[in-house]
Amino acid sequence: MGRFVRGVKDSKIVYVFNSQLIPPVTGGERYDYEVGRYLAKNDYSVRFVEERDVFQLRRKGLTDSVLLILKLGCIANRSVMVFDGGLHKRMNLFCLYLRLFTGTRLIAIVHHLTSPLKGGIWRGVIDRVSEWLFLKLMHRLVVNSNYTLNQVRSLGIDKCTTIIHPAVNLSERELRQKKSVETVNILFVGYLSRRKGLDVLLKALGEVKTGNRRWNLRVVGKTDIFPDYAKYCENLVRDLGLKERVEFLGRLESDELEDEYKKADIFVLPSLHEGYGMVVREAASYGLPIIATRVGAIPELVRNGESAILVNAGDVNALREALEKLLDDEGLRARMGRNAYLTVDFSYHWENVGERFEEFMNADTRDLQESRKRKLRVMIVIVDLSIGGIEEITSRLATNLPGKYFDVHFVCWRGGGPLEANLEGSRVKLHLLNCKGWRKVLAPFKMYKLLVRERVDILHGNPGTFARLSAWVAKTPVIVSTVHSVYLNKKWWQVLADRVFTRITDGVICVSNAVRDFTIMQLRARKERFFTIYNGIKIDKFLDAPDKVKARRILGLDRDRIYVTSLGRFSTEKGMDTFIRACSIIKSKRPDIGFIVAGYGPLEDELRELANTLGLSEMVFIIARRDPEVIMSASDIFICASRRAGFEITIVEAMASGLPVVATNVGAIPEVIVDGETGILVPGGSLDDFAREALRLIDDREMRVRMGMAGRKRAIEKFRIKRMTTQVAQLYWELASRKITRFSHLENNSKYL
Repeated sequence: MGRFVRGVKDSKIVYVFNSQLIPPVTGGERYDYEVGRYLAKNDYSVRFVEERDVFQLRRKGLTDSVLLILKLGCIANRSVMVFDGGLHKRMNLFCLYLRLFTGTRLIAIVHHLTSPLKGGIWRGVIDRVSEWLFLKLMHRLVVNSNYTLNQVRSLGIDKCTTIIHPAVNLSERELRQKKSVETVNILFVGYLSRRKGLDVLLKALGEVKTGNRRWNLRVVGKTDIFPDYAKYCENLVRDLGLKERVEFLGRLESDELEDEYKKADIFVLPSLHEGYGMVVREAASYGLPIIATRVGAIPELVRNGESAILVNAGDVNALREALEKLLDDEGLRARMGRNAYLTVDFSYHWENVGERFEEFMNADTRDLQESRKRKLRVMIVIVDLSIGGIEEITSRLATNLPGKYFDVHFVCWRGGGPLEANLEGSRVKLHLLNCKGWRKVLAPFKMYKLLVRERVDILHGNPGTFARLSAWVAKTPVIVSTVHSVYLNKKWWQVLADRVFTRITDGVICVSNAVRDFTIMQLRARKERFFTIYNGIKIDKFLDAPDKVKARRILGLDRDRIYVTSLGRFSTEKGMDTFIRACSIIKSKRPDIGFIVAGYGPLEDELRELANTLGLSEMVFIIARRDPEVIMSASDIFICASRRAGFEITIVEAMASGLPVVATNVGAIPEVIVDGETGILVPGGSLDDFAREALRLIDDREMRVRMGMAGRKRAIEKFRIKRMTTQVAQLYWELASRKITRFSHLENNSKYL
């Protein structure tokens, strides 16, 4: 029974199960075959067990299991059974027997779940339960992509799992320069089944309008696996009048397939479902522009708009538009083909796949995902990503945590916002829960589900009251919270809730000593849980800002005026009304001075009306710009009139821009400004004091320059975002080493960063 690839050491016996392995037809079969072939070359006795060797009578369940046990005979305790995940219905009872009565190790290679592909409600439920049981019986799982890993986790399977990507085993070649051709060759590769979506491609081609541009479609793939569907596609070609343009080539040998890739100008895979999409990687290795569907792992292989055009599965019109776009634009084809070629790692071969599989198979009983080398999974939670200081700092923290040591998830329970742009192009995974209005009550449940699914090590809330509750229920090992300000207006029940949740919080980050002292007093909490970590900014952005002349030209300001500026949210606590009233006093003594109010918020109309009432009609209002470095560069003096402050990030931005600062002596501001050296502190926020100190700076250019340079130096030394990120990361490591056994060998040391 079966086919053997015999190794040297009989004590190492590996059985590889799949529907067909010699020769492999599908990408999944090729994957399983290459794993077995590698093991056979490395002193294992490998037996390939195909469906036709066991299930000739097409029975399922108990009968098949008994036949299989009898045919295999005595199963050695040291043997390993490697199953393709698609065989779960026929193998469940057999695997249960192996788990109960033998010492055989069971490993499943999961290319994609089959249960989502089943039609009908009850059939889908039965298949899902069967697949869940099969995966539960395994000792270890191998998946081929992040997409498949998430599918497995959606079943609630929390098992030793590793991702091993397939290979294409192609030697590196130079990118071909495509010559201009009259007829564009379109290539489809895949066995003919409804899942591959060939009928969708044919319907789209039947509607293509390309003028004089001619095209041919060449279809490569076996037609005898699903003969009814293959016949349907052939009839569809005839009905659409495409018989002269479409050619069915059947299954090709590797040399013939390589020739087809070389002759092709566009590769199309309109699949309805893909676990990985190996042919997409093959097409990219030949420098072909790709049209594919936005399903499975395909978005992990190519980027939409750069190396491929991705459309929704089954959308004929979108596929037609993509085809017309590439058929008519030769330059776009060349550019996308070049970008696709650059995504291929030609040094990654099937030998690498086999080597990783062998290492995973022979690892000891410890869960590899829980090993010492694994990254810490951190989930940072915030309300949304609207424009604001907390949102800016938090998103920058997420993107600056070193990817070598942290796997970062960023959760917005209300929704996204303009600052989503900060996360683009990073490794941070963004989750928008969209819990608005009455849906707020769903936020803790969604958070719980997300925490369990992603198996988070550290939950970092801002302050994340209910996120911390969800993390506690989900038994997340480490819970961290950040307090960003001095919250005087909290209701009694909010203070009580914070007191309770602080007890389940392992570390509370405070953005200043003032915030820390106030929070400890307000919550009556133990000091040991509180840590001061100052906020940081991207200093380089302000050091490289446009010079004053260029910045003023960008904002449309007078070139030769002295400008006094305030930037912040238009709300009561930020004291923008105080700033405007102080400007009125300054203007009465120095009419030549210009004033800038920058920011956004609910009091915008009131502030404009106040400025007009005080005769400051020329005051410049700059609303919701996301380039504070330009505003600061165009200014000469910065004023912060906040009535209370946890940490004013705008003061640090002004200092980084070399501006002297006049600010209220409240909250954490004295921790940022050195009075008389980098700026001037005004007690009590008196209008006359603000005006007097601002006039001193206006009249004394040397003082402005001296304080500005001292402030810039302090910002560089104390308030870089890298410094903040390092301190937060060190706190993560310290708490993880206390609470998570597998990280107990780590120390709170910057060498890990």
